[in-house]
Amino acid sequence: MTLHVETGGPADQAGIVLGDVIVELAGKPALDLRQIRDLLASGRVNEKISVAVLRGGSAVELSVTLGERPAR
Repeated sequence: MTLHVETGGPADQAGIVLGDVIVELAGKPALDLRQIRDLLASGRVNEKISVAVLRGGSAVELSVTLGERPAR
């Protein structure tokens, strides 16, 4: 389940909202948080990837343009 969406970040701009369950990234199953991070890290900045989420029990297809990960 989506736990945080950075305001103005790539997920927010793509329409991902709190409560969405990410089930697929770039055509690959997103089974857990580690796998999601690995899939995102393997992409390139400005690359568009498809994201499938479950929202309220319905499948929603979105497109996310990857950005640079902010320093923390």
